[in-house]
Amino acid sequence: MVNLEDLKQSFLNEWSNIHPDLLTHTFPDKHYSDIQEDIITPHPHVRLVTHFADTEIFSYLIQQVEVKNNQSQEELKSDMEALKQRCEDINETIKDLKPEELTANHILPYIDLYAHHIITQGYEKNDKIRFLTRFGTHRINRADMDLQMLQTLEDMYFLDMHFEDPESGGCRPKNTWHKVMTSCWAFIEGGFIEHSRFVIDTLMNVTEKVQKLQPQNRIFDLWDLMGESKDRDYSKHLRSTYSVAGPFYDVIGETDKAIEVFKKSVGLFEQIGGYTEQNRVVEHAIELYKCQPTEENKTSAIDLFIKNKSRVPHENNESIRESGVVGLMMLQDIFKVVIP
Repeated sequence: MVNLEDLKQSFLNEWSNIHPDLLTHTFPDKHYSDIQEDIITPHPHVRLVTHFADTEIFSYLIQQVEVKNNQSQEELKSDMEALKQRCEDINETIKDLKPEELTANHILPYIDLYAHHIITQGYEKNDKIRFLTRFGTHRINRADMDLQMLQTLEDMYFLDMHFEDPESGGCRPKNTWHKVMTSCWAFIEGGFIEHSRFVIDTLMNVTEKVQKLQPQNRIFDLWDLMGESKDRDYSKHLRSTYSVAGPFYDVIGETDKAIEVFKKSVGLFEQIGGYTEQNRVVEHAIELYKCQPTEENKTSAIDLFIKNKSRVPHENNESIRESGVVGLMMLQDIFKVVIP
């Protein structure tokens, strides 16, 4: 049984050893990718975009864009809607293909779209791209993040204690679901291996049980995730949990466990609704192939990538950005195209 006070004390001890750059918000003398050297593993999207922004092809593609700094909300909305339409047009060229018909050339337009979407909001005063990443290069630098992480440890401890009956209302997590997920990435970024393992494994145990039983669940009610339906499907929350668990186990060398996690996520594809959520499962199918490069896993990734294109992006921000993310992953990891 985990001792909560020991867990919290070891966290505070390790916090004092964090590289100071991780607790700094801006890096005026650094390139975007430099900070990644001090992080055990960033969010996969952050790792991808920081490297992409340093490539020759990115510099070339954005030369074709009229960059508008400080544009009005109406102008920005118009530009983003135009990119959304471009994404839908590209999807149309792919959605009816057979897996064996998909080529790298079909995917290249997503790379151009990705570059344009990144640069649409222009630059900050320090010449840094304003919207390089959705949540910043790393989460651990946010104000009071140590307190949020300590609360997450406490929440997970009580969830672990009440695991056998999670829907009883016997445990009352204080952090919101989104704060828990943010804390997960912060634990990983800071190199808190055992704390990350405890939080992630507890979260997986609970969410998998909740999904299996489909109860009128008290924990998700307290996390403000129940909504209006008492028969809610929790697949999205499972997928979110797998999104943090898979990369974590992969980077610490527990590849078999990462493979298990990614396979579970791929198995959710048909029951998860929405373009963006399905797109994230495609991402996990690609990660599965990287961990276990079989023809079966490669075909699965291609098949799910095509199936996802029959859905329509519901908004012009993360849906379009993540279309570019997965397009770049497909190009590099499935078709082995080098981005110079």
